[in-house]
Amino acid sequence: MISKSTLSLTDSQIYTLRRLNSGTRYLLRGDAKKADEQRPDGPRSHRAVNAPSIPVLYRLGLVEFVTPPKAGQTTSWHRVMISLDGLKAVKAAKTKAERGL
Repeated sequence: MISKSTLSLTDSQIYTLRRLNSGTRYLLRGDAKKADEQRPDGPRSHRAVNAPSIPVLYRLGLVEFVTPPKAGQTTSWHRVMISLDGLKAVKAAKTKAERGL
């Protein structure tokens, strides 16, 4: 979607992509304006933690809905996964520390 030369990700966006790639579950609201990370909180429950990088990564085309929301589901929460462009970006992206800055 966005060319590699113009794509500039923050460290938190890179870490979020890496966590998503490693299997961490994220939920994005149907209107794509708010997201939560589902952190384990006991043997059978999860605790929702705000994930502000996910809506930005969605707008950049680096994450996508597992099942796209239907019309009228703007306030429902839906699981997201890393897209093909996101996989390419996570392999190429380096944090400031990794670049030596």
